[in-house]
Amino acid sequence: MEKKEPSEAKGPRKATSTPQRATSTAEAAKPSRLDRPRATATRSSPLPPPQRVAGKSPTMSAAAASATNVAVIGGGISGAVCASLLAARGVAVTLFDSGRGAGGRMAQRREVMEDGTELRFDHGAPYFTVSNDEVARIVSGWEARGLVAEWKAMFACFDRQAGKFTDFKKEETTKKYVGVPGMNSICKSLCLEDGVVAKFGVTIGRMDWIQDKSSWSLSSLDGKDLGHFDYVVATDKNIASPRFAGLTGRPPPLVASQDVPVYRLTAEYASKVINNIGPRKPSADALAKVAEELFKEFQATGLNIPQPIFMKAHRWGGAFPATAIGGDDRCVWDKSVKLAICGDFCASPSVEGAVLSGMRGASKIFGRSHSQFADTVSSTFSESFTQGPN
Repeated sequence: MEKKEPSEAKGPRKATSTPQRATSTAEAAKPSRLDRPRATATRSSPLPPPQRVAGKSPTMSAAAASATNVAVIGGGISGAVCASLLAARGVAVTLFDSGRGAGGRMAQRREVMEDGTELRFDHGAPYFTVSNDEVARIVSGWEARGLVAEWKAMFACFDRQAGKFTDFKKEETTKKYVGVPGMNSICKSLCLEDGVVAKFGVTIGRMDWIQDKSSWSLSSLDGKDLGHFDYVVATDKNIASPRFAGLTGRPPPLVASQDVPVYRLTAEYASKVINNIGPRKPSADALAKVAEELFKEFQATGLNIPQPIFMKAHRWGGAFPATAIGGDDRCVWDKSVKLAICGDFCASPSVEGAVLSGMRGASKIFGRSHSQFADTVSSTFSESFTQGPN
């Protein structure tokens, strides 16, 4: 039942949401997971940490060599990449995520039907592409480990007015990658690497910079002390957003922004849904209505579409930033308080943008230029992932 949708965005569908990939409506339009490629490379062991000299990682700068305790907030692809790169160089990393597991908007959903049938399907990013050389080197390492594989399929656009598909092409020039067996496999694997302690179901409720100790004190939403950390990498945009209050009823743990008006022209249908539902989490009834209406649109393609065995709309929030806040650095870095903010909202709203931002955040902690750090990453991945199992 696992399938992929032929669209490219990492984040949410439009504000209206779309039916999820478990629906059997997709059978005739796109290949099932069984048709998707499986990585043929042998999975290697996790990336080994480099040898230490006098208790310090040789790849770290003198300024960052003592930063052996880093908190990463968010277990999406940006946080997972940053955490794994830091841990691979001898840094102790604790990763916190409010969800039940790693993945973020590269999540996989599990549903159990009334008859006991279990469905697993990606309901976030359906695939990703790569154009940046730095990210390409990391993805090559994932491919060697069997975490990702190229998805070779036919893609086309449906012209609603003409009532036919157009622009059929095999996408010969741009590779499309998918996680194996699911999109969340990448984040899950990175969060399990040596040196990363992942704690899920934990929402950061307070962040305090302790000036005299030059460290951060973190506590959970329910007031539990989570410890002190030399550096913090925040990849959850809500950590410093007024939206945090709307979700939790409490002020955001990091004060770094304020509400500003944003104007965006949307399609008529999307506007109607937003007007009826509002910006908060929509009700189950509202989502069910959206799913039904979008299913009818899917039927309008004229394909032989059977009745779905499962259909559910999901509205992802926060993946369409008005502008990337990271600038050329692809992340926000405050050296004075040893804080890095990373995520697709710092670079570009895509898997590639999130990966690149996580890499840049790690490079800031190491005190290296991103080009120097990228060279180190390339060398490390090549040495580790081309050898196969130990």
